[in-house]
Amino acid sequence: MVELPAELQLAVNRLIEDADRPQIRLKALKLYDYFRSSSSSDYSKRSQRSARDSTDTKSPQIPFLDGNTALAYAAGVMPGVYASTVAVLNEAQRRLSFTPGEDGQEWKPRKIIDFGAGLGTVALASHQVWPEQQLHYLGLDSSRAMQAISSALLGQVPAQSLKKKLFQTSIGHPDIQETIASNFQDVPDSETMAVAAYTLGDLPSDKVRREVVADLWNTGAEVIVVIDRGTPRGFDIVATAREQLLRLGKHERAAVESVTMQRTVVAEEEVIQEDEDVIEVDGVMYYAEGSESAKLAFAEEPGCYIVAPCPHDGVCPLHKTKNFCHFSQKVQRPAFLRKTKHSGMGEERNSYSYFVMKRGKRPSTETQWPRLILPPLKRGGHVILDACAPSGNIERFTVAKSHGKQEYYDARKSKWGDLFPHYDPDKSQTKKKRDMSY
Repeated sequence: MVELPAELQLAVNRLIEDADRPQIRLKALKLYDYFRSSSSSDYSKRSQRSARDSTDTKSPQIPFLDGNTALAYAAGVMPGVYASTVAVLNEAQRRLSFTPGEDGQEWKPRKIIDFGAGLGTVALASHQVWPEQQLHYLGLDSSRAMQAISSALLGQVPAQSLKKKLFQTSIGHPDIQETIASNFQDVPDSETMAVAAYTLGDLPSDKVRREVVADLWNTGAEVIVVIDRGTPRGFDIVATAREQLLRLGKHERAAVESVTMQRTVVAEEEVIQEDEDVIEVDGVMYYAEGSESAKLAFAEEPGCYIVAPCPHDGVCPLHKTKNFCHFSQKVQRPAFLRKTKHSGMGEERNSYSYFVMKRGKRPSTETQWPRLILPPLKRGGHVILDACAPSGNIERFTVAKSHGKQEYYDARKSKWGDLFPHYDPDKSQTKKKRDMSY
């Protein structure tokens, strides 16, 4: 269970103690109504029809984020958003620990670009996951009220741990790449993470979402994280963004391979002389094969792959079915959240859909285990697991006592969202789309 840090709880309490509590409650109810109206499967059906008909799906509009609405978001929504963001970044940290950075050490972000920063939850969660890392945080959001609260909450993080810059700008604005490029220039892209957490679902249309996903890619960030609500609509938005980014990675790889072929021909025709490493022809740079310049210019592998939750880079087997991929994180309710919801319950669950993507080629040494997409069915003497498998399919497999003490123990202890290490594709059953009814 995730608990908000004590200093963060105190900061929110200070913000709302002198506010109009009935107004905050009223604004919170409007936010909850918006979340309910934008979560149904009707949206996914409309989105699929619009994709077939090449039309644009308009999204439900989030309430105008004035001062009281921003406070209501902090008091009634932020704890769940924080908990799920911590869960996603913890999983990213675990998976990326197997993928060393340029220095051969565990990959960690130094710069974070937050699209739709809201209350700065991504920065707060990142500090929780990488507490020893000095983070350079660039928060982009269109709401002045949200940024005012964000500045107050981020002030709880020690200055030596977080250097922050907040910009009021519309997500998807044509000049946003210029804003990104002009800040924290001393941190390389290879140590940068771009995040859209609970942002894409609040954008007005599919067209704007596609533009923002392209902006995420164009930042050059080594790692890209997308999180949204764990609803049919939220999952559809996340899965669509995943497909778009994988396509962009494939296009980049194809373009580099094409240029590499050109470079080989140029080298064979001896346009590059023996004493030259690189030349420019019509604005295109050509490198002598095997030269130091070529090694530096193409040190990074083109393309991208999915770090989590998927153990593959194929089409999501649940996308455009009756089911949707999502996970759940338990969060302890602070006193201000219980009062806002008029509830005495001390905890709640927040559902979310997500993916973490990394540039380059999937390491050949990476172990790809299936991801449990449902709570395990624990029966007497055996456990039934439904998982997204490295094959790109949803597979069901049964672990019995007869399979061995360790394998059975791990199956009994496994949870929804875990990776399962004891996987034998010969013993699993692939589930077809028509059979996926949970």
